[in-house]
Amino acid sequence: MIPADIANKQFATTRIKEGYDQDEVDDFLDRVEVAYRNAYQKSLSLEQDNAQLRNQVNRLTDAPTQQLSMQKPPQPTALVEKVLQVAEDAAAKHVAEAKEEADEIVRQAGGKAARLVEEATDAAKRAEEAAAAKAERIVNDGYAEKARKFAELEARHGQVQAALEQMEERAQKVRSTLAEMIEDYDREAKNG
Repeated sequence: MIPADIANKQFATTRIKEGYDQDEVDDFLDRVEVAYRNAYQKSLSLEQDNAQLRNQVNRLTDAPTQQLSMQKPPQPTALVEKVLQVAEDAAAKHVAEAKEEADEIVRQAGGKAARLVEEATDAAKRAEEAAAAKAERIVNDGYAEKARKFAELEARHGQVQAALEQMEERAQKVRSTLAEMIEDYDREAKNG
């Protein structure tokens, strides 16, 4: 992986309410990219330094001078070999440190991502439970309101029924009175 892989990484967006804080994730990835780029550049620089030292050693040991053209080319001295070994060891150490640092950054990023996923999952679960509880309250409130309205309607029905019975009694009285009046009128007309 090279630094551009981190810089160009794209993540899918989510349509649920809970999720990662995009700014927080972006900031974290920016810091990871900078640390990885520094380690990567340091590794490349050490490899170049190592190559230059090897070239210098090779030039010194392989290039005979005009004065020494008849002589056997000089062999690398113990000091040059020691310097070369120290440079190789330092380069290997820096590469290993850079790799460890990059691995640690990736491990931390993985841990943080796992925590963010867990937090988002918990938040989504809490939101789902809250929505279910609210829906249940709405349904229960609806049932309670329906029962209350039904009781009101039954009470009103009872009042209307009682009023109807009273009206029927009055109507019966009016009919009876009317029938008596008609009978009285007929009698008076016959007797009259």
